[in-house]
Amino acid sequence: GYMTSLVTLDASFNKIPYLLPSIGNLVKLEALQLGYNLLEGLPREIGILTQLRVLSLESNTLKSLPIQLGNLDLLQRLSIASNREIYNPPPVVLRQGTQAIIAYMKRMLVGVNTGHFDLSDLGLTEIPIDIVESYTSLTSLDLSKNKILTLP
Repeated sequence: GYMTSLVTLDASFNKIPYLLPSIGNLVKLEALQLGYNLLEGLPREIGILTQLRVLSLESNTLKSLPIQLGNLDLLQRLSIASNREIYNPPPVVLRQGTQAIIAYMKRMLVGVNTGHFDLSDLGLTEIPIDIVESYTSLTSLDLSKNKILTLP
């Protein structure tokens, strides 16, 4: 298939506004550099790229990262500096770095699949907005051991 043996793709410093779902076809990709573009989001198919070790997304206009990043067990470096306010994952998780982001996204994936969201012990100061707005399958929500001040 088309570029399926690609290991590194550097498309930084362009004007790319979005990625097509077909990015998921690049299953051997280990490094994807998309910094300094116009990306507003990423397709969920990014989670198919399980060989990814480096994902550079700095200086785009991202507001949210797809929970499918939780599938990227080998990811060592996720660069997201200089984006607009990313609200998902919450800033308190973003500040903890790549491993914390992946762990949070894994919890979100489990929640979507089971209806049970375990968001305990993450240092959250509020309930993530996407939990409240997006997941109608929500049957159980564990927010224990956080710093939440109000409930909706």
